[in-house]
Amino acid sequence: MGRNGMVTSGHVLASQAGIQTMMAGGNAVDAAIATAAALGVVEPAGSGVGGDGFILIYWAETGQVTAVNATGPAPRAATRETYLKDGGIPMKGMRSVSVPGLADGWLLAHGKYGALKLEDVFAPAISLCEEGFPVSHRLAGGLKGENARFAAEPDSRAVFTNDGKPIAAGQLLANPNLGTTLQKIAKHGRDVLYKGELAEAIGEFSRAYDGLLTAEDLANYHAHWAEPIHVNYRGYEVYEMPPNSSGHILLQELNMVELFDLQSFRVQYRRKCPSDG
Repeated sequence: MGRNGMVTSGHVLASQAGIQTMMAGGNAVDAAIATAAALGVVEPAGSGVGGDGFILIYWAETGQVTAVNATGPAPRAATRETYLKDGGIPMKGMRSVSVPGLADGWLLAHGKYGALKLEDVFAPAISLCEEGFPVSHRLAGGLKGENARFAAEPDSRAVFTNDGKPIAAGQLLANPNLGTTLQKIAKHGRDVLYKGELAEAIGEFSRAYDGLLTAEDLANYHAHWAEPIHVNYRGYEVYEMPPNSSGHILLQELNMVELFDLQSFRVQYRRKCPSDG
C-alpha cells in the first residue's frame, strides 16, 4: 500500500532504483527505465542493454494506452542453411543472439514521456556498475554453473568470476564497462549504440567469436510504437502487447473464463479444503 507510487521487480536493488528515480522527480516511465537498467546489472542473465522487451504505458492525463515494441530480429546472415550446418540454433554464444532492441525502446519511451534527463534515469544503474553490489543467491548459483565458460575468457573472467573462481552469494560484483556503456548512451543517445563506437565494437566482437551479428544489423534496427490490443473482461478494459508478443494469449484466456463464475468456484474450494480448518 502506498500514497504516491509503487515499484516492483525481481530484485530489491532494481526496485530501489525505480523508487529513487520517482523521489528525484521522475514519473512512472522514468522509474520503469531506471528499474530495467538496474536489472541489467544485478540480474545480467535476464535483461539489459543487450536484450529485448515490450513496454506498455498508460498515461493518466490523456487516458491513452501506448506500446513500444523493442524486440530485435535475427541478424541478416542468420539463414536456415547457416544453422542447419551446425546442427541448429545454439542456446549460448554469439550465434544465439538477436539484434538487441531494448535500449532503443527505453529511449523511444523516454523521448515521449520522460521527465528527467536520461543521465539521471541511468544514474542508479551506473552506480551499481561502478560501486558493485552484493551477489544474490540466485545469481551466485547461475554464475557457478557458467564459471568454467566465464573463466576461460578475459573479459567475462574479470567481471563474473573471483579470479577464476565462482563468486559466492554476498560477495561484490562490479561491472564498470557496462556503466561506461550506459553513460555513453545517456550522453550521446541511440546512435552511439546502433551506429557509433559501441555498434562497431559489438560487430568486431561478433566477428572475433564467429557470430552473425554485424554493425549493419544494428544500424538498420529501430524500436517502434505499436497499437495495443485489448478486451473487456467483466467491465474492465485489459490491454496487452500485440504479436509478436504472446499477450494475445492472456486476452483469449480472459474471454474464455468470463463464461464461468470463478467466485463460486473459489467458495466451493474453500469449503472442501482441509487446510482452511
